[in-house]
Amino acid sequence: VAAGVDLMLSEASYQGRPEDKDLPHHLTASEAADIAREVGAGALVLTHIPPYLDKTISVAEAESVFDRPVRLAVPRAAWDV
Repeated sequence: VAAGVDLMLSEASYQGRPEDKDLPHHLTASEAADIAREVGAGALVLTHIPPYLDKTISVAEAESVFDRPVRLAVPRAAWDV
């Protein structure tokens, strides 16, 4: 469904290893990035990151998997696609 999207918006509720998650229906930042890479997304925007997590770590984890731009969803953010 998402093949070739210009911009992928994905929740990233977890950091670290996917096998350490207690809610399997949520993604780690690296899982979100892996999906974005697999579908050939032009860029990735991470959202739904809990306030107790360091957002820079989520971005770094995603960037280690996805070789295109990784951004954070913030209020009033806009992207040209």
